[in-house]
Amino acid sequence: MNKSELIAKIAQDTSLNKKQVEDVLKSLAETIKSEVISSGEFTLQDVGKFKVNDKPEMERRNPRTGEMFKSPAKKVVKITPAKVLRDAVNA
Repeated sequence: MNKSELIAKIAQDTSLNKKQVEDVLKSLAETIKSEVISSGEFTLQDVGKFKVNDKPEMERRNPRTGEMFKSPAKKVVKITPAKVLRDAVNA
């Protein structure tokens, strides 16, 4: 399902038009982004938890040349699905 299909499905299931649904999704994305940046995590009930994880600097090997190099430390966002979603998939 792509973004336009998602917008059409939500508009069909609710009394909102497609423009309103698109605005809601944009607002949700901005809210998640700002919360993850400020507090480090965001939980969306029945969907999952967005959390910032720190990846340390690591020594890696280039598979093509065999040369070793250091990848810099960075922050990544990890999404952990909610139990309700995991159970629905495994049912």
